[in-house]
Amino acid sequence: SDICVLARTKKDLKQVEDELVKLGVPTLTTSDVSIFETIMAEDIAALLSAMLYPYRHDMINRVLTSHLYGLSINDIKAMMTDHESGVAESDDRLNSINPNSSDVQNREHKKSYQDFITYLKEGAQRWQHFGVLSALHYLLDKSPIQSQGVWQALAAHPEGDRHIMDLRHIMDVLAQYGLSMGEHELLAWFRQHIEAAPNSDWA
Repeated sequence: SDICVLARTKKDLKQVEDELVKLGVPTLTTSDVSIFETIMAEDIAALLSAMLYPYRHDMINRVLTSHLYGLSINDIKAMMTDHESGVAESDDRLNSINPNSSDVQNREHKKSYQDFITYLKEGAQRWQHFGVLSALHYLLDKSPIQSQGVWQALAAHPEGDRHIMDLRHIMDVLAQYGLSMGEHELLAWFRQHIEAAPNSDWA
């Protein structure tokens, strides 16, 4: 099975990697950039923001187009069309009119978008009561968008190994520093480090 090594700085990780190479142990090469400069850092920041502001469609849509959920702009537009119109009728009535109509498909798009908002709100509740790690595990282990969950969807990505390693590292950092911070404070701290990442020695 795989072993993940986490460290505070890139220098520390590089030393571990060098020792593993000497022992003939295959490794995923240490990135030259800080963990806060990775795609996963941006995507997790977007996910944390959407949890705190589930009424902001721009934030929700940013998350849906992230590597975590992988939807296209057209996918999201289809999901939002009926959600924003507010004219969808009940499923029973739609089915009685024409069970194969496009209206039924629109109803499903609306349900999916609403389900995603509910899913984010549940994540926010877990964050508030049990901590950010509990919230992220809930959101990543199950998803109304991907039946197999976010982890497996990431694993199928061409750079899945790197994304998963970065995601685990980010979760570890958030769990450690989130113990002493509230939700909004942790998000602000995380975004501050993302903005300062090029000048940081974080691993």
